[in-house]
Amino acid sequence: MRLLNVNLYVRVAAILLALGSGSATRAESSFTPGGLSDTEIRKLLVDRIGTGYHGVGIVVGVIGPGGRRVIPYGTAADGHVRTLDGDTVFELGSVTKTFTGLLLADMVDKGEVQLSEPVQELLPASVHVPSRDGHVITLQNLITNTSGLPDNPLSVDPTRYADFHLGYAASVDQLYDLMNRIHLDIDPGSQIGHSNIGVGLLGQALALKSGMGYEKLLKVRITSPLGMRSTAVTQTPDMISRRAVPHDAFLRPEVDLEMGALLGAGGIKSTANDMLKLLAAELGYVKTPLKEAMATQVSAVRLPFGSFQMALQVVISKGPAGDIVWTNGGTFGQQSFVGFDLQRRVGVVALVNASGGARLVDDIGLHILAGAPLATVPPPPPPPPERRTIAVDASVLDRYVGQYQLTPALAVRVFRDGSRLFAQLTGQDSYEIFPSSQTTFYWKVVDGQATFEVDKSGLAADLVMVEGGQSMTARRIESTRH
Repeated sequence: MRLLNVNLYVRVAAILLALGSGSATRAESSFTPGGLSDTEIRKLLVDRIGTGYHGVGIVVGVIGPGGRRVIPYGTAADGHVRTLDGDTVFELGSVTKTFTGLLLADMVDKGEVQLSEPVQELLPASVHVPSRDGHVITLQNLITNTSGLPDNPLSVDPTRYADFHLGYAASVDQLYDLMNRIHLDIDPGSQIGHSNIGVGLLGQALALKSGMGYEKLLKVRITSPLGMRSTAVTQTPDMISRRAVPHDAFLRPEVDLEMGALLGAGGIKSTANDMLKLLAAELGYVKTPLKEAMATQVSAVRLPFGSFQMALQVVISKGPAGDIVWTNGGTFGQQSFVGFDLQRRVGVVALVNASGGARLVDDIGLHILAGAPLATVPPPPPPPPERRTIAVDASVLDRYVGQYQLTPALAVRVFRDGSRLFAQLTGQDSYEIFPSSQTTFYWKVVDGQATFEVDKSGLAADLVMVEGGQSMTARRIESTRH
């Protein structure tokens, strides 16, 4: 079963592992980073979304010793006649975290904060950041995804995307309340795990330290110095007029992602031209007051992360000639990739207005940048059928709460949050499942169904999951109360 998504970094692992192989090294003499022509890049884009992805567009930007290039293909939405270009506005998703990492690096270099500083010291006294066994959460923990905080705040009511994730639109008060209630399952610093809560909290803490809001801090420290006039959280009317319409995994138009107090984790919108300005500064093609901060972001911390290294919200991988620095992101309607080769001074940005199980731009960016292999991307699936949701009493939901074993290494955790029931596959995010009967539930993010087989007392004994015509049965091994 391909239920739901996994960490965005892990999805790129297979692409990058090839760069460390002997074959990649042997190909070095014939590979020129960023050397593909506009025609060759356009063919990559046509092959990726030319059939089946109606209303979807990709914009790729390349910078190197020969200058800057922008290659677009596709449309901003189905039926739109406006063509895409380097000024088309996209959501950056988790690439926002890299901006937060750069803000942190800049404040460290200016002596305003320290990486080892507990985030508790930057927050109001009424907020109690969780700790575990004497290990407190530091700024470094937050920016390197080692805080131990969960990914998303399920207990915070959303204002949008109720069918997908909960809690992105949390207010500052809700975020602080969550800190006061949350408990850590692992020690801070002991394990890398994606956390929108963690980086969102860091963005809020840095904003408080600076005496200005996150968006103003972003403008004063990064976007204004770099001349990135189309990079912001709150879009101007002009930016809105240049937006690429987000599309979900089934190519249905979506609305923008609202991040509330978690702005620092995924709230920024930008363009290929603006991201090329950032890359120009990273690669030394323009003078910038952020030069030292950019070096700090890449070098101050490098934690082992499988075949990669995790720096301050950028990932370091080995390319044909040296380090490849990259990051990626995804919202419920768009995806992004940004990467650069410091040794050869080449950078690539790739933006697309569609989301889903497939990563649509990472392999293209790494192929142009480092000669990585291209992935095979299937066409988007048809939308799941519309289903009727009924109300189920919380006492009934409690009978299903527990752990269900699929394989020796794979389990499904079912838990209740208020009147909602959630399912979480090992290593994946948790998603709400919606009742269509007293025992049958369904996902809205995939065309999947979960049926609880109950005993005479009404307690669930097995969980039967069906997706894409495949059925798997998980035996209940543990019961936990809400």
